[in-house]
Amino acid sequence: MKNNPQFFTAWRCGFGNGRGDMGLNSAGYSNTRRSSPIQLAGKWTGLSNIGFGGGAMTLGTKTDGTLWAWGWNAAYGGLGLNSLTNYSSPTQVGTDTTWDKYLNSGSGASGCVASKTDGTLWSWGYNSYGGLGHNDIIKRSSPTQIPGTWDVSAYRAISAGGGSGGSAYVVKGNGTLWAWGYNGYGDLGQNNKTSYSSPVQIGTGTDWKEVSKGYYSAMAVKTNGTLWAWGMNNSGGLGQNAPDNTRQSSPVQIPGTTWNTIFSTTQQSYGATKTDGTLWRWGANQRGELGLNDTIKRSSPTQVPG
Repeated sequence: MKNNPQFFTAWRCGFGNGRGDMGLNSAGYSNTRRSSPIQLAGKWTGLSNIGFGGGAMTLGTKTDGTLWAWGWNAAYGGLGLNSLTNYSSPTQVGTDTTWDKYLNSGSGASGCVASKTDGTLWSWGYNSYGGLGHNDIIKRSSPTQIPGTWDVSAYRAISAGGGSGGSAYVVKGNGTLWAWGYNGYGDLGQNNKTSYSSPVQIGTGTDWKEVSKGYYSAMAVKTNGTLWAWGMNNSGGLGQNAPDNTRQSSPVQIPGTTWNTIFSTTQQSYGATKTDGTLWRWGANQRGELGLNDTIKRSSPTQVPG
């Protein structure tokens, strides 16, 4: 069984709190916003937050192995609490004390995915196109086990959500990369546009390290420092210096061999760090989200000063 000795305190602040998204036992858009961080009680080992469709939801695990959720829940049961009620305070999901710190809260059209210390993987929420990985399109308001042993053992090894169909990605403990859900733009890296409601392996590699879901696209980094992307290419999100309509249904390499950590932010904005500590951004930039002192989109990674 895995041991998770590290923990942290959780702090929340922000503009919206319409459905109790911040977990502060209050809700409403007019008078419950916070402009300074406010601590959430407890010692947390993992947190995942997603905003979408007028609300947001958060999942968190504590040092005692319990799983907690709060925020928007009315449409799909995405909090895993077997109800469609919004919760403005952290509420325990079930009674299990074997949840691991590796988890990802999906978006309105997908589901949530979380791991346990026994190596199993669980999902719940909306399930269009099979985004929960259960070989069906039935939504679930409580965690349901995805068949198999996954042994997730790293942060950023699980990524879910994004796009109207919903898809999910997981790096197993053995370094293989798997995906399921919507695939209309080659999102799942299968060299086709067929959606899958059960996990399918991307390629045959056993050296994947991290994965990040983008807007109808995804990218992943390998242990050798190479970075790969596939799916839709709006605003140059695949980092290939190619026109926006150039889609890829199988992973293509983004130049470089010293990539370290990857992330996606807005719908079509992407980023990564290198092993030398530098930060690189590309994709959409309508509001200056790339941090490059302009609003020009980039179709290749560009270094952020500093």
